[in-house]
Amino acid sequence: MLILLSRRQKQNLFPLKDPSKRARNHHRSIDQEQLLFIHMVKENPEDFIEFRGQFAKAINGNRRGQVTINSLGLNHHVRGIPERRLNHLALLKTLFVHRLCAVY
Repeated sequence: MLILLSRRQKQNLFPLKDPSKRARNHHRSIDQEQLLFIHMVKENPEDFIEFRGQFAKAINGNRRGQVTINSLGLNHHVRGIPERRLNHLALLKTLFVHRLCAVY
């Protein structure tokens, strides 16, 4: 039952470079799947995604960066993510200015 639920939940939620290579059953190996998601441990996300203000943007329109942004909802307004990011950015700017003023 657990395997069935896992397959049913996963379906095609993980975007692949070549969807025809998706392992749709236990007879096919996932080794052939090439995910479009950025691997946060093996790759540096800063090579694919940058922030302009509160919004995440794919560097040079990079497909993997854009897929990761969209799939993870990094700019999802309903969750208030960009707004919270903007609030943190404003706080960091304020702290930076106060620190800069204290030095001079």
